[in-house]
Amino acid sequence: MQHWLQLATRNWRAKLVRTLGAVLAVMIGTAAVVWVTSSYESVRRTVLGWAAGYVGLSHITVQSPLGKYDSIPQRLVEVVAGVEGVRTVNGRLIQRLHAQTVTRAERERLPGGVPLRTPATNEVDFQGIVPETEYLVHDHQRDLVAGRLLDESSAGQPECVLDSDFAAECGIGLGDLLFVWGASETPVALEVVGLIERKRIARFQKALALVPLQTLQQINSKHALITSIDLVLHDSSADSLTRAASEVRTAVRSVSPSATVRSVAGRMQQIEAAQRQQRVVLMLMSCIVMLTALVTILSTLSMGLIERIGELGLMRCVGLTGGQLAWLVLWEVLPLGALGVLAGLPLGLLMAAGTVWFVPQYVGSFAVSGSGLVLAVVAGLATTLVAALLPMLAALSVSPMEAARPRA
Repeated sequence: MQHWLQLATRNWRAKLVRTLGAVLAVMIGTAAVVWVTSSYESVRRTVLGWAAGYVGLSHITVQSPLGKYDSIPQRLVEVVAGVEGVRTVNGRLIQRLHAQTVTRAERERLPGGVPLRTPATNEVDFQGIVPETEYLVHDHQRDLVAGRLLDESSAGQPECVLDSDFAAECGIGLGDLLFVWGASETPVALEVVGLIERKRIARFQKALALVPLQTLQQINSKHALITSIDLVLHDSSADSLTRAASEVRTAVRSVSPSATVRSVAGRMQQIEAAQRQQRVVLMLMSCIVMLTALVTILSTLSMGLIERIGELGLMRCVGLTGGQLAWLVLWEVLPLGALGVLAGLPLGLLMAAGTVWFVPQYVGSFAVSGSGLVLAVVAGLATTLVAALLPMLAALSVSPMEAARPRA
């Protein structure tokens, strides 16, 4: 044998199943870390993209303290528009109402041309918008799939722009009808003039329909009421944002003392803080997986050391030192750990891609976490080194007398 370290490679071949077990443990642990971190990165980007699309270019939001489905006076739009530094003011009304899709051919067969509301009737989130100001805050044009968006001529008209996924599920398209039940028992028919793609982060989110503000106010008897007001400032610096928020709060309280004024920057920071907490939980889960790999490798190496105690004692008899035996154990483990890490990286990415393919509505699009890859490599190699530490210490204490024992 040209070099005594070749004994390590001989042990790989002699105990092939055990060697593959150690490699598999490191590979699965590394893959789990990559999978968790990449899936988290996909969810994080999806949530931030959804949040950014929800708030649009808005810097300050005024709404009721009871949530997005409550209402505030519409005259607040003119009040906050007079605040210094405000460039654009946009009011919208959000209402969750029951709705039923009907094709034009089906309507002709309905008694009286109106469907009946049943317990299975869908709930849809309707957003009453003012096109002149809505598109200055929210870019719906990039989400347009078919048809057209609402425009100035849509004011007060019975038409809507519908969620494309919801339309596909219901089997309707442009020119078909969406019947809406509001304050009256008689539904209002809205013509679908456009389809937009809505990003959802969970199944519980309802379908979206954009409706002219006046139309939605009439449907649900919310005259002169809106849900929220978005403000875009000329200067979005931190000082300007703080000053404008204070002035807007003062102006709003003169009309509606209960209305809340929130900075969008603060809300985004809250979202990021919540995501950081989720990341800590996911990292703890990854550590549990790596700990399982550590126990597997440690038990494998310890078993191999016990079986070869006589062999190691014989090596001491022919001149190998305790340090050389320790290096022998380390050399036997390190390549296995490196191989497991290299095999685990693509496996983890494949698992993350599979997760996106199976549940895109939860994960969003595929993303790779650079820090997750680094963490997986470091964790895999660190797990291998820690698992080899105990057998290395045991190899240091092996004496030549071990080879002379009968059971050896």
